[in-house]
Amino acid sequence: MDDYLKDQNIEPENKYTTISRYEAIGNEYFVDIKLLENEKIIFDLRLRTSSLEKATSICENWERNYVTLYEKIIDLLKE
Repeated sequence: MDDYLKDQNIEPENKYTTISRYEAIGNEYFVDIKLLENEKIIFDLRLRTSSLEKATSICENWERNYVTLYEKIIDLLKE
């Protein structure tokens, strides 16, 4: 498991659930990505994008790389 999550006292990956989905509203897509620990939300982000391609890419990347992405987002927010 990633050192960052260990430093944050986050347990092994099998206790985590990722959620990623999008919805089209007009010509825009709203993407929701979440990270849950033992069924409790520890990260929740909703954003807007202009294309279906971007929306699906964001969802797929979150599902594959959530540990790295979560770490990067938290680091950016701490700056």
